[in-house]
Amino acid sequence: MMDERTIVCPLYYFACSRVPFSYQIFFQTFDQKFNDPRFRDDLSPFLRPGSGFPWDDAAREVRGWLAEVLLLDERDSQFILLVKNLLGVAGGQGARAARRTVELPLVYLFAEDVDLLSIEARAVTTDQFEELLEQNRRR
Repeated sequence: MMDERTIVCPLYYFACSRVPFSYQIFFQTFDQKFNDPRFRDDLSPFLRPGSGFPWDDAAREVRGWLAEVLLLDERDSQFILLVKNLLGVAGGQGARAARRTVELPLVYLFAEDVDLLSIEARAVTTDQFEELLEQNRRR
């Protein structure tokens, strides 16, 4: 069984990519990829010839598993609001509140798993995290 905090890594990845996580966009992209013949062609060499791999069944199963694993809790939602605010794509009351209340974004995101973070990562402030996002934009 997956740990309930499994979502933190994708949330952090999306933030650093300057793309706030969105269920709708994530699953639209998943569906597009899984239905793309190039994706299937890339995986075909790993399948036994003539095996008749059940692509649609596999897609439904993986999509169902992802929907179960990618459940967002209140912290995850607040982190997404913070990222949206830092990227300048959300300035509403909730996003501004997240900006005011989250002082150490990685500590906040990792919560009870904070011991997995390095001492340096634990010390990253919201202002420093915003600068990191800006540096990633300039790359």
